[in-house]
Amino acid sequence: MLTIFEQPAGHQKGRRLPQPYSRASSGKVGSALGVIGNIIAGRVLDKEFRILTLDGLREVYEEARQELSTKRIGILLLRIKTLGDSTLLPFLLKGVVRNLKTSIRVPTDFVGRADDTTFIVLLTNINKHDLRNVAVRLVDPLSLTVSVGERSVTCVVSISCVHGSELEEDKVTFDDLYKTALMRMKKGQSDRGSGIHCG
Repeated sequence: MLTIFEQPAGHQKGRRLPQPYSRASSGKVGSALGVIGNIIAGRVLDKEFRILTLDGLREVYEEARQELSTKRIGILLLRIKTLGDSTLLPFLLKGVVRNLKTSIRVPTDFVGRADDTTFIVLLTNINKHDLRNVAVRLVDPLSLTVSVGERSVTCVVSISCVHGSELEEDKVTFDDLYKTALMRMKKGQSDRGSGIHCG
């Protein structure tokens, strides 16, 4: 089976990621996010698309929290299901990730992978309304069909979103957002099946 996501060889420190820009209307640049470039290659699951591990996303979140309030941070949880020939899943996932990376705002948004078919997008400097809009805009580019000869597989995506402003705790952690998104996804899929599940 084709392996799309591979662990990069070696242990390279100081790998620089692009410098961030700010979405804030004030024009304030998120300077604290600049040190995200110090994340080591071991936190990257995929060299081509820079898909982070959960630990990598936690590091990014902690760096963001040095400057941003949790009211300016949110996450999207994306779960992929397939209809058709599941042996084509690796080809489908590559297309999904490519479209995902080109649909988000770089470099203030970061993509991680929780398991084979679950992805997380950490979005910084974003309000709750815009977070939901991003979720809505992702549905079409991620709803792909891949065909090889007479075989084909279609991606059915479910998205849950959680904004930091929804949680009452004074110190909201990355795991708080992630667990809330998981619960919202589970409840939403139970009630309505695939689709967008936001608060």
